[in-house]
Amino acid sequence: MLLLGLLVLSIALMTLGLAEFLVSNVTSKRWVKVTGVVTTIIGVLLFLGVAVYFLFVVLPTL
Repeated sequence: MLLLGLLVLSIALMTLGLAEFLVSNVTSKRWVKVTGVVTTIIGVLLFLGVAVYFLFVVLPTL
């Protein structure tokens, strides 16, 4: 259940970061672009962490 929650959180972070990045192109504010990129990177890293944990810890026990 925790794994599913982390997966949903990572997808939400990636979506939020992408939305911030797209909005920054309209508003031309640098800090919005930077926070969008950072949020997207955090979401991608969390997603990859969940995927690696699932592949190497959860799947072998099934």
